[in-house]
Amino acid sequence: MTKKTIALLVALLIVVSLVGCKKETPKERLEKAFENSMNLKTATQEFDMSANISVPEEEINKNPMIGMFVGMINQAKLKGKFEIDQESFNMAGKINAAVSGMSYEMEIYYSPEKYVVKLPMQEKYMVLYEGKDENLNENKEEMKKLSKTMSKSLLELIKDENIQIQEDKKLDINGKEVSVTPIVISFNDKEFKEVIKSILPKLYDNPMFMKYTIENAKRQSILLGEEKSEEEIKKELEQGKEEINKGLNELDNVITIKKVNLVYFLNKNNDVVSSQVDINVNLKADGETQRPDMYLGINANSKIYNINQEISIQIPEITEENSMKMEDMKSRLQ
Repeated sequence: MTKKTIALLVALLIVVSLVGCKKETPKERLEKAFENSMNLKTATQEFDMSANISVPEEEINKNPMIGMFVGMINQAKLKGKFEIDQESFNMAGKINAAVSGMSYEMEIYYSPEKYVVKLPMQEKYMVLYEGKDENLNENKEEMKKLSKTMSKSLLELIKDENIQIQEDKKLDINGKEVSVTPIVISFNDKEFKEVIKSILPKLYDNPMFMKYTIENAKRQSILLGEEKSEEEIKKELEQGKEEINKGLNELDNVITIKKVNLVYFLNKNNDVVSSQVDINVNLKADGETQRPDMYLGINANSKIYNINQEISIQIPEITEENSMKMEDMKSRLQ
């Protein structure tokens, strides 16, 4: 075999190896991560969130209540932990809100048979829903379709200049050191408004989203002592949809988006094991509602672990003695 032939074979092997080891682009990895999230069976998720509001000093001088509200929001911290089983539609978790030096905790339990919460400073559980979801498998598929639609809409709007991949780093996830690849998505004002305009109408056009929205609105109306029929709620939602569509066309007159940074931390399997959200916006003054010019910042972090592992979801036994219906809460509020 001549040296020339050997050289050609070596060159061919190098080319083949390079093709076989082609590095995925950030968008390709993100697409796989979204797909993994849609097919997630079980997981534990922890999150924390805080907000920062500021208004012109002259507005606070005019109305001290605004200053009190701003101070309360800026000091508030929200955190929670949930065990999730998307196969059986079971979920259990707690949300803790720290506000003005006080801590309030709410427990949330969901299954196809019951939706139960335990509100802060309440001894009894409140049953928001009881029944049997006969269309569980169908609903799961519809939720997957909705997630796929939302992910596709977002990915289509992400341009090369919106996304970057950072150097691998180590994160502490539930006491374990995990190697992750951070993928950062950034949007400016115009770009993120396009995301909003693309995604919101799709939510309202989705039957599954509307079904749960109607159910939640019905429960809320009972809790507020003004029980509404499904037809009344549908009518209100249609009016709301029209107002949202009108609002989407007037976004530039209402809000300026200063920064949107989304960071997804992917493990070697392209699972999202952590994420960060950092959003800063300016809300323009509204004479009708007397809202002054306002700056709003939102920061949220989450960690996800026990992905597709066996987890134990503890839902308490609900009895007549330790629970109340929404109607009972309604009578207490009156």
